[in-house]
Amino acid sequence: MCQPIWGRISAYYNLGDGITVQLSGLDMLPDVMVGREGLALALVNLLENAREAMKGEGHLEISADADSRHVELVISDDGPGI
Repeated sequence: MCQPIWGRISAYYNLGDGITVQLSGLDMLPDVMVGREGLALALVNLLENAREAMKGEGHLEISADADSRHVELVISDDGPGI
């Protein structure tokens, strides 16, 4: 489910050559009912914030986990901030 969304985002959103991206757990997620465009927009906003915080250099990790009722996406970067 999230792999196609990540593919759509990464196809048109360039984080920059100095930023590495690590994906984990996305291939293990179950199908869920979610507004794809809304989720894609939220992810793009988070990625934009991360890119700005890292000033073009750093590491971004997107990981996911799920249980029988919930799906969790965690986005972290090594830029300064909260």
